[in-house]
Amino acid sequence: MTFLSELERLKDENKKHHWDKYATLSAFLVNHADEIAKLVKVAEKRIGHYECDDSWYSCPKSDYGCSDERQGTECNCGADEMIEALAKLNKEKS
Repeated sequence: MTFLSELERLKDENKKHHWDKYATLSAFLVNHADEIAKLVKVAEKRIGHYECDDSWYSCPKSDYGCSDERQGTECNCGADEMIEALAKLNKEKS
């Protein structure tokens, strides 16, 4: 089930059961799906790996890397997960 189909399902369920607290949010999300998709694309481009002036604390995948070799080479700041989630949302919209 995709993000948007789940929202549609919730919207229909809200109408059936008169769950007003969810109806407004789900209706908004469904009605503004195109704008949300545009925001997802912008967010994908703007997300970067964490960089600190003291590279010991930077994400290993940041432009300058991490001085703490124990951190390995994989992302430890959550940026990869966020980019993946945004890409999935964007793919579902297409």
